[in-house]
Amino acid sequence: MSPRAHTAILSKDSPRYADWLKVFDSGIVEIISPIPSKGLLPGLGEREIYLVDLKTLSPDQLKRLHQHLAEKFGGMAEEAAEALEREGLPILAEDVGVAVDMRYFT
Repeated sequence: MSPRAHTAILSKDSPRYADWLKVFDSGIVEIISPIPSKGLLPGLGEREIYLVDLKTLSPDQLKRLHQHLAEKFGGMAEEAAEALEREGLPILAEDVGVAVDMRYFT
């Protein structure tokens, strides 16, 4: 397995920690970039976010994610999957610490 350039470590103090742990089955998730961006989130407004690297999730993790999003926002798991394909999965910057593999900077 090759090293990942950027990894988000979920904060145990986050009110969303239990949900993410249930979905990812780990306190670690891969993100697309170590630099946060602004995102407009339902019910939360504009916040700093990272985007989860969905390509690194296992089929089981994706299934749990689709189900979680369907339960949280209403709708069906298939609709959640389609929305993820279009928009990606934001995770609040305040909910994670980011580890960066320094080998990518040499």
